[in-house]
Amino acid sequence: MAAPEPRAQRAVGPALGHLFLHDRVGVAVLDPVRVGLPETFFIAIRTNQHNAMWTEKFIAIIHEMPEILEAHRLAGETDYLLKVHVASTRDFDEFYKRLVAGVDLYNVTSNLSMEVLKSETALPL
Repeated sequence: MAAPEPRAQRAVGPALGHLFLHDRVGVAVLDPVRVGLPETFFIAIRTNQHNAMWTEKFIAIIHEMPEILEAHRLAGETDYLLKVHVASTRDFDEFYKRLVAGVDLYNVTSNLSMEVLKSETALPL
């Protein structure tokens, strides 16, 4: 007989907001507002360098920046899309300066999320 499937557990704490824990993999999903990171920016990046050396440097830099929660390589006019959480627009400005100082970028467009209309982490299985 197979072992029972682990269950996701939900705990709610005032400092952490909604905290979801999975007993097998140790995943936590936190409310960004309650942990002091209420501002979400999406950064569209275009590059004119599509070589391995530039790509390795870019990947290394984005992995060093904890503000970046998601990074996607795209097909189409935009090459990369980053999702960034910060405490304020001033913090975003500091983040942006570090990002552009670390790697040569052709075009960077930043957008501030005004409101989250839907945010899910569960996949529709």
